[in-house]
Amino acid sequence: MMEKDIYLNRLTQAVEYLKDKGQIHKQQDIADAIGMAKTHLSVALKGGKYLTDGFLRRFAAAYSDYINEEWLLTGEGVMEKPDSSQHPHIEAQASAGFMDGISEGEWNNKFHDLDSFMRNQYYDFTIRINGDSMEPNFLDDDIVMCRIINDRLNPPIGKVCVIDSKEGALLKEIAGETDGAIILHSFTPKYKDYSIPAEDVLQIAEVIGLLRPKI
Repeated sequence: MMEKDIYLNRLTQAVEYLKDKGQIHKQQDIADAIGMAKTHLSVALKGGKYLTDGFLRRFAAAYSDYINEEWLLTGEGVMEKPDSSQHPHIEAQASAGFMDGISEGEWNNKFHDLDSFMRNQYYDFTIRINGDSMEPNFLDDDIVMCRIINDRLNPPIGKVCVIDSKEGALLKEIAGETDGAIILHSFTPKYKDYSIPAEDVLQIAEVIGLLRPKI
């Protein structure tokens, strides 16, 4: 199959998907959205000379809430952008580096039908707690909502965070910093404070909400 035919096949899928979503009703809608003459658009939609990388980029930009540009251009990934009302859920057993691939997370409605108190707060992902070191505030099997801290070199002192480290995913209160390390505090007294080198910290996310399974 020629490259133009491959482009046209993906473009046709995208157009049909957008029609189903009610975003496109006629060709003029697309022409208006991407700022292109309808006659040129008609040629592109038939696989003609205007069907170029640049055209596909303009199309993806115009419908960026729905269409994944990388998929449209290369076929990699999936066509649909995830629903912006959903967020990825990552299991606590994830290995170190899990936040680097957060856009590849498991999208699952059952974790994201949140109570109204959370609907106006922005968070990046949810993760399930494993263990008792943060009791009584956080229990084993609770799910916490987290917001990624962009500056990991300045950890939020006094905040409960998920720390993505070379040790794995840790849920702790950040108690302070000392000699190039951060001090981690557990709420359960039997677990003593300890420190990890700042260089071993891959990412930090502040806990901003909690979902507790009903018993």
